[in-house]
Amino acid sequence: LAVKSFESRFVHDCLKRLPSHYQMALVMKYLDDYSIKQIAKAAGLSPKAAESLLQRAKTAFIKEYQTEER
Repeated sequence: LAVKSFESRFVHDCLKRLPSHYQMALVMKYLDDYSIKQIAKAAGLSPKAAESLLQRAKTAFIKEYQTEER
């Protein structure tokens, strides 16, 4: 349980360091289970732009996670 709590805090801290639009996209997709179409509508983007935003957000999160992990 302590490991899961630590991991959850670690992920949350990494997420908080991302730009707000990346945070929004990741939270909507992976915590709130929104579709790309729903994310696009909420963000005022086309579905293709929402996909691109989500990809950039994932890349930024992974980079942040790997940097923190060291």
